Amino acid sequence: TAENPMTNDLLQIRNLKKYFGSGTHPVRAVDDVSFAIRRGQTMALVGESGCGKTTIARTIMRLQDITSGSISIAGEDVTTAKGRRLRRLRRGFQMIFQDPFESLPINSTALDVVSAGLRIHRRDLDPEAQRSTALAALEACGLRPASSFADRRMFRLSGGQRQRVSIAAALAVEPQLLVADEPVSMLDVSIRAGVLRVLLDLRERL
Repeated sequence: TAENPMTNDLLQIRNLKKYFGSGTHPVRAVDDVSFAIRRGQTMALVGESGCGKTTIARTIMRLQDITSGSISIAGEDVTTAKGRRLRRLRRGFQMIFQDPFESLPINSTALDVVSAGLRIHRRDLDPEAQRSTALAALEACGLRPASSFADRRMFRLSGGQRQRVSIAAALAVEPQLLVADEPVSMLDVSIRAGVLRVLLDLRERL
């Protein structure tokens, strides 16, 4: 809990509540949670299944509205951001979802997946620059050489490779905050360490 958040905190969560249902007995998925994360810091939320970890992640990403409290990212309140303002802000915070088999379009290529966010958030880049940026992101996430993975469709990639594509897609737009919802829990034990090493290496370099 951050009683007096520092001004250099990247993420500030204050008294976050998310209830589902109405009436006298709503489901209190998240009930009065506060914390802060500094730039360059990694923080893990640890708890049993159903304790609210994913709900917190989804509220930070503004995929769900909150019941009460506040969320600030890089000093800007995103608690009620919607529409064009939310799209503008979202470049600064990206998410890696838990299941790469469900979260990625099965017939899209790796290059398509990574380029999608660039087309939305990096309109300053021309198509060739978007392609170069996407290939560099795939390389940074361990898919080397990127040219050999770029045109492969998701159904032709392993679970670990798909999750690396997810990471590349999130990082390509150069976010300040990366939210990962159990990013290796759906992967075989043998490849979990490799994906985690990619994340740790990228944190150090970026």
